[in-house]
Amino acid sequence: MLDYREHAPGEAQSGTVIMLHGFGANAADLYSLHGVVDPASQHRWVFPEAPYRSLMLGGGQAWFPRDEDNIMNAMSGEYFKDMSNMDPDDLRQSAAEILELAAALELDWSRTILAGFSQGAMVATECVVGSGTRPAGLALFSGVVVAADRWRSSVADRAAGLPVYHSHGEYDPILSFEAGTALAQFLSTAGADLRSTTFPGGHTIPEAAVEGFTGFVQELLG
Repeated sequence: MLDYREHAPGEAQSGTVIMLHGFGANAADLYSLHGVVDPASQHRWVFPEAPYRSLMLGGGQAWFPRDEDNIMNAMSGEYFKDMSNMDPDDLRQSAAEILELAAALELDWSRTILAGFSQGAMVATECVVGSGTRPAGLALFSGVVVAADRWRSSVADRAAGLPVYHSHGEYDPILSFEAGTALAQFLSTAGADLRSTTFPGGHTIPEAAVEGFTGFVQELLG
């Protein structure tokens, strides 16, 4: 089972947020968000850690790829230039591992928001569109479409009516703004209930996106 960090308020929790970090990071990277988004600690926060650790990433971790040759390509930036036609086995494996962790933690998906940044956003989308999980909401920061053909075959059934929060930087040098807005459009066209924040910045989660996410969590989990 995946390692994870957790912030839990105890028995009074009213919902759960699962937050997936990006490529080359770890569970600690986004951990501080819980204190900003949920200062009263009303909800349980779970921060899974990607299983593949690479020395080339300085000990950082990846959901995919899980081999050193492709890690090297990813570090050069080539790997991320056009991901829509990629469908790596490790993407599906990562989603399966997230669902296994959620089951072990006995999470109620109807009271759980699944969120992710960058590569974590792609894995979160795979959990929903690829694997058929139905959380209370899906929050995607700086993600793009992966496995377009496979996702296209199921997105209408699995995303229709789903609350989705999306943010992407207009000057993102890693995952382009055009690719990010294509993900938003992909889900919106399938009937997702989309809220979107765009901002004049790069590959990050700025204050405007945190504010939007805070409202999203409050709306769905109270």
